[in-house]
Amino acid sequence: MDGGAVLETLRGSGVFSWEFFSSLLDRPAALLFAAVLLELAIPIPQKCRLSALRPIFRAMASKVNRAQNTRAQSYFAGVMLAVLILGVLWLVLLLLQALTSFDRLLALAVLPFLLESSPALSCASRVCALLKKDDRAAARRALSRHVARDCQSLSAMGISKACCEYAALAPAASWLGVMVWYELAGLEGAVAMQVFAVLSRTFSPKYPECASFGLGIFRLYQGLLAAPAAVIMLCAILSLHPRRAFKKAVRGALDYPAAVSGLIAGSLGGLADLAMGGPRCYGGRMLRFPRVGGSRQPDAGAPLKILRRVLFDGTLFCTSALVISLMFF
Repeated sequence: MDGGAVLETLRGSGVFSWEFFSSLLDRPAALLFAAVLLELAIPIPQKCRLSALRPIFRAMASKVNRAQNTRAQSYFAGVMLAVLILGVLWLVLLLLQALTSFDRLLALAVLPFLLESSPALSCASRVCALLKKDDRAAARRALSRHVARDCQSLSAMGISKACCEYAALAPAASWLGVMVWYELAGLEGAVAMQVFAVLSRTFSPKYPECASFGLGIFRLYQGLLAAPAAVIMLCAILSLHPRRAFKKAVRGALDYPAAVSGLIAGSLGGLADLAMGGPRCYGGRMLRFPRVGGSRQPDAGAPLKILRRVLFDGTLFCTSALVISLMFF
């Protein structure tokens, strides 16, 4: 059968009809798949992302996160600030839906700006390229734009390990997590996942000034992160070493200070046989995290290996959701 005959067959089946495309728009999985393609194909400026609001979030926090607050007051203030920010964004979404009456098109317009794979991709690519050139100073500068830890004293292996952890956890929340929560709870769920991902980075309890204020935010973030962590574990079945991935994931969840983050780092590190964790410095304070993942120390190309696995899991998830939607619903 030649190309012309194939096109005629497709036209006859109604694939190119408005009814077919309209039915696709009724399926959240199809909208998600289109949004993922748009986010990967279009270079969306970082100032158009939700993370660009971090200075505003810090300014809001300065009004309630005061040095004289008790630990309980700081904890409560952090949770209430997160609820306030999330409530305002939800009200904006509801207003847009009421004004446009196109809920599906609104999701397609908003989702590419919520999905964030480009920061992790640019960071991992840049750091790997600089480490291969043995330009550690430039690699530290490139990494410090994306992580909270102090990078000035990191060795080449330390730079790679820190970038591996970022490449594992950041897209798991801000890319895969947004996809999963969109499927679970619609656009509101996707917004909630991205809001708490941004807030947890902005007010990380690893910073001394946010030790109490950011703790409630971080716990809520870990709760939301459990859903994409479950997807990562399911996708590990389709790997060469599923048993090792599950074993390292359980070990990471038990040993790591943040159980869900430890599960993700342990699973991805186990698949690539790359070690994560260890000592790191935040705001002049040294913290020692247990080692999770594999047995090999990360080399110059390790961050991209970790990132490719997260991208594979996300692509598999949104493709599977679309296929299941078309076949059974």
